[in-house]
Amino acid sequence: MALYRHVPGKDELVDLMVDTGIGPPPDLAALPGWRERLAAWARALWAVFHRHPWSLAATNRLRVMGPLELAWADAALAALADTGLPPAERHRAFLVVLGHVRSAAQFSVRSNRARSLSGPQWAAATATLIARDPARFPALQAVLSTGTGTGDGDGLEFGLGVVLDGIAALVARRAQA
Repeated sequence: MALYRHVPGKDELVDLMVDTGIGPPPDLAALPGWRERLAAWARALWAVFHRHPWSLAATNRLRVMGPLELAWADAALAALADTGLPPAERHRAFLVVLGHVRSAAQFSVRSNRARSLSGPQWAAATATLIARDPARFPALQAVLSTGTGTGDGDGLEFGLGVVLDGIAALVARRAQA
């Protein structure tokens, strides 16, 4: 309780912990283009979520960010600076990348929650349920029968590539306009 003399409450304490825990953003200046810079930023954030799994839950709400969190956001937005996209679209693109990293990390970090399943546990349990009536879920059956969904990858790279391809297509459209 002595800490609460220095901060107003638990939420503010957790916010300070997040800001300290994530540390400074990566230095992206030496990387050649927006795509490489944004991909490096995403991978660095992915690593933060894996080093500090609690930070996913601690950052799942709108709140005032600390200076290090703001520096992470600024670094991602700066990575997009030479795309030619207007600021609002750079911000939206940043949010899509952030959302993908968070979502993929939520399914790959080890959780301390008692009811949380690993990828292979989920796939086995789901396959058991589908086996009762495979005709009811043919698309899911087809995916699970190939081994996909069993924890056979971290989920970051495929989605990151797709998201960056989408941003590249947007950049190309804006350049033609």
